[in-house]
Amino acid sequence: MKISQILLPSFTIFFQLQLFLLLSSTQLNGQPIRVKIGGTRLPASNSKSVKLISRKHTLFVSIDQSGKVSAVVNCKNNYTDLEMSTVGVGGLVTIKGVQSGRFLAMNSAGQIYSTKKVTDETVFKNTQLTNGWETFASEKYYISRYYDAFLAITRAGKTKNAKKTNQNNKASQFLVITSSTCQK
Repeated sequence: MKISQILLPSFTIFFQLQLFLLLSSTQLNGQPIRVKIGGTRLPASNSKSVKLISRKHTLFVSIDQSGKVSAVVNCKNNYTDLEMSTVGVGGLVTIKGVQSGRFLAMNSAGQIYSTKKVTDETVFKNTQLTNGWETFASEKYYISRYYDAFLAITRAGKTKNAKKTNQNNKASQFLVITSSTCQK
């Protein structure tokens, strides 16, 4: 029996235990992270204040106090201030309305809504396309295919059913800018 066959399993168990202890105490906004990737809870690493601009209609995503997710023309609207926090690895993010305190979420029917609690439906896979625009697909319903459940905005400023979108739709592509870029 080789020495690597003896030491590797014990090192792996030690590493998994250390990782579990680190991740089990991690919280996002006072709430424990419940996102699981391969059975491991992942911590929130950083957050930034942003605004999301729809490529097709040049509208800003907003989450108002009542929980309505829509898009508006005016970037100076307080509800367009969003906080994007990374959760773990692989471009996983949560998006929270700063003024409303609500998280952007997507259900199994592809409807976009907001909630006050962090759940697995509030985690999105953020992907930067080769053209520089970014897409946000539901991590829970993500299947790594051309047709995924993407966040998208219609011309009227309403959210589009995510099951009728793909990454090449201009309505599902966003420019992420810092909140300070749009001066009030």
